[in-house]
Amino acid sequence: MWELSGLGELLNKVGKIAEALKELRVEVQGRWVTLVFNGMQEVLRIRLAPEGCKDIGRLEADLARAFNQGIILSRQAAKKKIEEITGWSIPEIPGLL
Repeated sequence: MWELSGLGELLNKVGKIAEALKELRVEVQGRWVTLVFNGMQEVLRIRLAPEGCKDIGRLEADLARAFNQGIILSRQAAKKKIEEITGWSIPEIPGLL
């Protein structure tokens, strides 16, 4: 038979993690781009500098760099937040966070 006594505590922690990741904010600035991510690696806001729109190729490159950096920083921040809430050390597993 499974041990269910800790299930309620585990579900409580999962709920806290989900809420904390939704509230987490990471801002990444490029030369002409600013992106804001949450802890679930969702983009919440994109700001473009008008002068960046004059050179679409450079703007696209700046946007790609900002997206990639934002995903990395958001994952790192999410891992740290999960460890704070649970006390668990999350290993570096590609694709996990």
